Amino acid sequence: MIRYALAALATAAGAVLGAPQAEAECPEGAFQHVYSIRAAMLAGQVQDANTPYSVAMAGIQQCPDDPDVQGISSTALAVLASGLVNSGQDAATVQALLESAFNAALVNERLYSSMSAAPTVKFADGTEKAVYPYSEVNHYLKTVIYPELLRLQIEGAPQAMFSGETLEACPYPGNQDRARLEAETLSQLPGKTFTYGAKKEASGFREVEQRLLALRSVCEKQKPAITWELAQLTQQRGSKLLEYLGHGNYADARAAVIAETRAVTERSKAYYREFWDMDVTDSRDRQNQDFVSNRIGNLGLAFIEIERLENAD
Repeated sequence: MIRYALAALATAAGAVLGAPQAEAECPEGAFQHVYSIRAAMLAGQVQDANTPYSVAMAGIQQCPDDPDVQGISSTALAVLASGLVNSGQDAATVQALLESAFNAALVNERLYSSMSAAPTVKFADGTEKAVYPYSEVNHYLKTVIYPELLRLQIEGAPQAMFSGETLEACPYPGNQDRARLEAETLSQLPGKTFTYGAKKEASGFREVEQRLLALRSVCEKQKPAITWELAQLTQQRGSKLLEYLGHGNYADARAAVIAETRAVTERSKAYYREFWDMDVTDSRDRQNQDFVSNRIGNLGLAFIEIERLENAD
């Protein structure tokens, strides 16, 4: 678990970037100093969370047109949020950090160019290393930002991402690869926290399906990939419901749960068929199309079990 202790390195970085000032110009060395703050956190050298927060937010606010500073600042906030979660920090503070990290990731996405040279950082021994903020943002989106935002939603703190509202445009322009990353990440999360009963949507299946549908409607380049993830998500949900029904659960609402299981399994089958009929160019999508017939076959077995449960009741 990250422990927050601030060394001289953090003080020096804070002196360069200072407190967030929206009107200030992006200072030379900003990337190096945000990187150093993040390294200090990861090394367990940070006690005072306010300083890394101030440095990361200064990077975001003072360097609005620098994709690398936006990216490294996003990852620093994600590291900070993760440490505060482990420390039992209140949800509102964690949510504010995650929202800032996500927004900075979106700016990094909008400004990123694969043709740009990777920034370098220097270490105390004089060595240098190239850093790839875009890839690092992907890592923290997958391991911290997306999972923690869904966790907060499940625990009762509504998140804009899971509001069910339509999107005006794809939040990930260009090749929209991060739309694929988000779909791949979110589709696997609900099954890890599945619960059913008094809080029947506590596992997040419905919220994730709504989010993926919203992404699919505006991220045309990744529509096949998102459709595949929708198919997997709904198949997973149907399987979980069948598993719990098979254990004799839901005595007071058994018929309703069986009906829900049929409905979600029908949606999964429809998503798989839609994906199968798509003209795909990405090799990953072509590979996934090879699995469709097998998946639909598994759904056929699920429908047999659903019918058995319907007749038994």
